[in-house]
Amino acid sequence: PASLMQAIVKLNNKHDISLHRAMGMVTWKIADMLDLKDRGHLKAGLRSDILQFRVLGDTPLIRNLWCSGHKAF
Repeated sequence: PASLMQAIVKLNNKHDISLHRAMGMVTWKIADMLDLKDRGHLKAGLRSDILQFRVLGDTPLIRNLWCSGHKAF
């Protein structure tokens, strides 16, 4: 995949991994591996970056983004 979002969709479509589990694989697992303790999990006191997307075929389409609790677009 060319991006982590495409990796999430590919894990879901091709390997039957649920979207929430696939999202975890490319967020908290990577954050933990890189020792980024302020992100990767939805917990009080951590960065609250949230992405809303939909999938069209094999392409993820980003709908909304919130960074540190504020809507970015």
